[in-house]
Amino acid sequence: MEDTDWHIFLAVARQGSTLAASHSMHVSQSTVSRRITALEKALGLQLFDRSPAGYVLTPVGTEMVVRAEAIERAIAEALVSARQQRRDLAGRIRFTTFVTSGQSFIAAAVRDFRRAFPDITVEIVATEGRQELLKGEADVAMRVGAAPTETGLVIRRLLTDSWAVYCSADYAAAHGVPRTPEEFAQHSVLTVSDAFKDLPIVRWVEEVVPDSNIVMRHHDAPGLLSGLKEGIGVGLASDMMAEAAGMIRCFTPPVAFEAPIWLITTEKLRHEPRIRAFLDFLAGYVTQKKYRKADAGTQ
Repeated sequence: MEDTDWHIFLAVARQGSTLAASHSMHVSQSTVSRRITALEKALGLQLFDRSPAGYVLTPVGTEMVVRAEAIERAIAEALVSARQQRRDLAGRIRFTTFVTSGQSFIAAAVRDFRRAFPDITVEIVATEGRQELLKGEADVAMRVGAAPTETGLVIRRLLTDSWAVYCSADYAAAHGVPRTPEEFAQHSVLTVSDAFKDLPIVRWVEEVVPDSNIVMRHHDAPGLLSGLKEGIGVGLASDMMAEAAGMIRCFTPPVAFEAPIWLITTEKLRHEPRIRAFLDFLAGYVTQKKYRKADAGTQ
């Protein structure tokens, strides 16, 4: 028994003959007759009395019409719902995030999201500045640091990102991988500018590494990550961003540095289907990543 058998059954019941049903369904009369016979055989029931005047429903057939029409209505309602969902899951999302995420994994995340929701366009604003969601400057934001406190925002904590010492594969091939603070101090080191000198982990780098081995200072995290990717030296980087960029984790510093990552939208937008789909997808994409905690040589 095939799904189309029920459609053919209803067409014959409504039209009163296989010929009229075949015309309404755009199939041959022989196909209609064959499928009705197959349906009766599969059910073990006679649905129609055949006569030269046409097909007349039996009492069992009349009862089956009621059930078949219920199935038909359910399918029609499901199709209407599906079309509505497709309309809702369309449009544009303006997504703002910090630059390092825009340079590392966000493009891949949006690529995979678009495969699931091809009618939604994502506009990415990667900036160290702040797009104001409550003013409509963006629909969704991913931010690092302290949780936002503005009334009217909906926040979701994705994960807590840690920092460690990283280097590129090219650097490791040329110079080896430092596995201790002592080895780290002997390598070419990249760090940040004095603007970050109050951070304990930055002070640790300054204390451990001779000034002569600090080959570059960056004013921001994106620049630092870029320098590491280019193989200029080794240095601190976010686990989340460095691993997305294919970096090698050298070792865990004795001074911890962690930062929470938040996914944010507004109360007004939180129930919009396209926004909800993006929030759920991105949260799943980020949290399913397995950020390594083992250092190089211990995996």
